[in-house]
Amino acid sequence: YLKKRGVDYFGIDLLPAMMTRLRRMGARVEQGDVATTPLPPAEYTLMLGSLYHFHPAEAHILQRMAAHGTGIILEPISNLSQSSNFVIRLLARSASFIGGTRSDFRLTPARMDEVVRASGVRVLRSEDVLDSQYRLTVFTAPEAAR
Repeated sequence: YLKKRGVDYFGIDLLPAMMTRLRRMGARVEQGDVATTPLPPAEYTLMLGSLYHFHPAEAHILQRMAAHGTGIILEPISNLSQSSNFVIRLLARSASFIGGTRSDFRLTPARMDEVVRASGVRVLRSEDVLDSQYRLTVFTAPEAAR
């Protein structure tokens, strides 16, 4: 999508299968863990639906993103893994088996607010979107660090 619009981008992903798929599509990607892999300077850093995988270090990820440009997070805050129905919850959680690991943890609106506060980033925009299933948060480094 971005390549066709002349946008220069670079991706980091932990999963070799995802990297292979993205490279076939023409994306520039490198295998790595965004919690530790050096991030290149960028106008924008973007994470879609993956912040919960870094629990309990989500604030650290936001800090790293903000230090390298404007950060944009689109994170699910309401999902089937939080269902009160045991069967639905079990099926949803089993679907989170990624790269040999499983994460039963999900961010809630309150936890997302805590993460943002703990990170100390400067929030430019934060709103629930897509029928309040996701939280869109746009942020930068705190003023003192800029």
